[in-house]
Amino acid sequence: MLEIERLSVRHGNITALADVTLRVEPGATVCMLGANGAGKTTLLNTISGLLKAAAGTIRFDGREIVGARGHEIVRLGISHVPERRDLFPDMSVRENIMMGAYTRADDEVDADFDQVVTYFPILKERLSQIANTLSGGEQQMLAIGRALMAKPRLLLLDEPSLGLAPQVLDQIFEIIERINTENGTTIFLVEQNTQVALAVSSYGYVLETGKIVAEDKAANLLENDLIRRSYLGISESAE
Repeated sequence: MLEIERLSVRHGNITALADVTLRVEPGATVCMLGANGAGKTTLLNTISGLLKAAAGTIRFDGREIVGARGHEIVRLGISHVPERRDLFPDMSVRENIMMGAYTRADDEVDADFDQVVTYFPILKERLSQIANTLSGGEQQMLAIGRALMAKPRLLLLDEPSLGLAPQVLDQIFEIIERINTENGTTIFLVEQNTQVALAVSSYGYVLETGKIVAEDKAANLLENDLIRRSYLGISESAE
């Protein structure tokens, strides 16, 4: 569904991504692992048209999308949940969810709204509440719900675990799994929480200073020495 070949992105004179190549198959959940500053957010922002590529190609369902505008990419079927959620803080929960459908003109919007709030029952209880009064976990749920209202075939998630308590984190990732299995929505997940990301993914990539340094099936990455030392804190002497 998503094919990226030799993608490079620059911030001024700094190379943020260098020759990145990856694939995301239809119906899969794929994760991109990496530390802060590795280029993960830059990658998602480039896919969704917020940043300009210096070189390389990005194809969605075989169509080149480098140079397409953000709203055009949304209409093609890609929704992006950004790292800091970017909600409309002074609007209600209901209004924020419905903003996700701004590109749509079909008659299924109300039915999709009902589906979204079944994923997030707490939001159904708070539809009139102002978004910036929600907890961090509730705001993350709202950001995902808003993205789902665009009816994406590919959902980009940037650090959904950021700032969440463990119990809330478990809830969020259970919902992510349901979105993938029940809706068939393809998910490309950027995440620092390696253990959780690999648990919900079938395949993973590792990004370091703008370059992919490892890729494999998720189960194999959990046994990879680089992952265990750098991201799980497990040394050979501890085994």
